[in-house]
Amino acid sequence: MVLTVICMTAFGNFIYVADQTLPVGDANPYAGVYYGYKPLDAIITVYDMGALLDFNVSPNYTQGPAQASMLIMWIGATWIVFVVFLNMLIAIMTNTYSDVYANATANGL
Repeated sequence: MVLTVICMTAFGNFIYVADQTLPVGDANPYAGVYYGYKPLDAIITVYDMGALLDFNVSPNYTQGPAQASMLIMWIGATWIVFVVFLNMLIAIMTNTYSDVYANATANGL
């Protein structure tokens, strides 16, 4: 859970900074408007995009000034999260299997 929050905060920071570089008065920010507090809205946007696969937050992702950097950052974020969580799952399953295997004769398995 802590690792998820760290990943969402790290990539939410990128969206927050990209939002700050938009021209004044741009009607389509990168971060969605959820609570009105931009750093929190950026983290929730990362959750929407990464976990819920909701990419209709802003048209700036497909036609905005930072379209290429947003795509590269999204690919990097999903790759890092995928690799980290898959490695965590493998480690958890390996540890559980080794514990069961070590106690197999004691438990009569």
